[in-house]
Amino acid sequence: MLEISLNVFYVLFSIFVSAIFWVKDSNSTILRLLNSIHSILLLFILVLSGYIGLELHIYNNQLFYFIFVVLLLLSIFSILTGFYSFTGPKYLLLFHSWNLFALILTFFIGTMSLTNDWL
Repeated sequence: MLEISLNVFYVLFSIFVSAIFWVKDSNSTILRLLNSIHSILLLFILVLSGYIGLELHIYNNQLFYFIFVVLLLLSIFSILTGFYSFTGPKYLLLFHSWNLFALILTFFIGTMSLTNDWL
């Protein structure tokens, strides 16, 4: 039950963080998207790596490693651009601490799922 609750919290809070950055940013649509996609992208990476590893049972595939790393780098790029181009209230940038936690969690769980090397 605890694991399900934590997963639901992760999903809802990731959507909330991205929505806050989308609503409070007054940049053009492209910059708003770039400034707010980070949490949704991390959630997508986690679900995709879990699906590939746990459902499809495809392990140690270099193409999936490459896609995993590129999507993580895109998420990091989105977080960094959010620091510099976000035009909303600056205290909202504290939500990037959630993104940092989600990035570490996504890297850790996603890597274990793609390699089938669980702790």
